[in-house]
Amino acid sequence: MRNRLPDLPLPDQHGRTWLITGATNGLGRETARAAARAGARILLTSRDKDRGQQVAAALGDARVIALDFTDLASVRAGSATVDEPIDVLVNCAGGLTTSRSETVDGHESVLAMNVLGPFALTNLVADRLRGRVVIVGSNSHRQVHLDLEDLQLRRGWNPMKAYGRSKLADMLWALELGRRLEMTGVSVMLAHPGWALTNIQNRFGRGRMPRSRRCRRCGRSRRPMAPSRSCTPPPVRCRR
Repeated sequence: MRNRLPDLPLPDQHGRTWLITGATNGLGRETARAAARAGARILLTSRDKDRGQQVAAALGDARVIALDFTDLASVRAGSATVDEPIDVLVNCAGGLTTSRSETVDGHESVLAMNVLGPFALTNLVADRLRGRVVIVGSNSHRQVHLDLEDLQLRRGWNPMKAYGRSKLADMLWALELGRRLEMTGVSVMLAHPGWALTNIQNRFGRGRMPRSRRCRRCGRSRRPMAPSRSCTPPPVRCRR
């Protein structure tokens, strides 16, 4: 049986504009619905304009910003159409691939979707921000580290490693963005939504991601479907 959280009422949002990425499905769509119910005007990004228009029509006071986070030229073009102040920017768009691929710009696709595209959009509309930036993170960042010599993950790619690294990059970005915007009146929040059945899990065809392994000693999750040198049985010791 699936558990569904009840709708959470937001404070009155009339007169406020929310820019929400990934608002055509999953967490982004639920966020857009909640904000719209509270009276907010919604700007939603979508790479599929027809689908975006369908969602916008159901929300009411909403407009579609056509852009594709895997194409930085598209992000630049879409951001240029945002011609009004933004009270809340929710970076909710994200994705996961089942095999390694690269974007038209030559970036690893998961990194592009989850970090580089949202990073570019946020910077391009920064002069229109006047309230809050939300960056959606994930506890998957705890299972990985960033290799600055191989940010594009050309070695040892697997879906959850790519996803976890992208979310760790999001966390670091959010912390630095918060520091830089501290004196501007714009706040930055990191949000971990917990486990939710979205299109990311559906990429694997069973409605769930590959299962992670746990260290026998410390209980921490390790890379999914891959042994960890540091968490094998004795005599090799766990890092904790």
